[in-house]
Amino acid sequence: MLRHRTRALFLISAVLAIGLPAHSATPASGTLSGIANPVNWSGGPYTAVATDTSSCTTLNCDTFFLNINTPAGFFTANSNDEVQIRITWQGVTNEFDLYLFDPSGNLLASSVQSFETFEEIDAGPLPNGTYKLVIVASQTVNVSYSGTAQIAADPTVANGKARYQPFRYSFRTSAAKRSSEYRHHARFRPGC
Repeated sequence: MLRHRTRALFLISAVLAIGLPAHSATPASGTLSGIANPVNWSGGPYTAVATDTSSCTTLNCDTFFLNINTPAGFFTANSNDEVQIRITWQGVTNEFDLYLFDPSGNLLASSVQSFETFEEIDAGPLPNGTYKLVIVASQTVNVSYSGTAQIAADPTVANGKARYQPFRYSFRTSAAKRSSEYRHHARFRPGC
């Protein structure tokens, strides 16, 4: 009797392991130490719907850890270089979103466009540390993605679309004594 239960438990475990895929980026991490070598990874296939990182499970999100380990003064000496992160997939009806978190877990940037087959983040000159990328399968059917991170020159935008970097500045109303103040958290990137 015990032998039959053991076989049954083993069979059920095997079926569940095969039938319920657990996703993780392959490889799970990579290191950028200069402009020579990009880091590549992939994940999937996914059939999922997720709204953002708050709804992540192993079935609808993927995590990749990006280590930045550049020599002291690297971005000062290479002032036009930045960390660029991009994911791609097949089919405009599928949709992934890309989120970048700093070593303390704060959201630095995201890319959440629709009806495209890519998401990209131009992260600027990131300090050394381990950053977390979260790839959210926001609307996918049996599709995998490929990711690339590199340090490269800040690209010009030929199509004339504006690009912005996080920055804090304030707008005040003309009545200086009013307490109302409008804040915006973006800065136009010149040369775009």
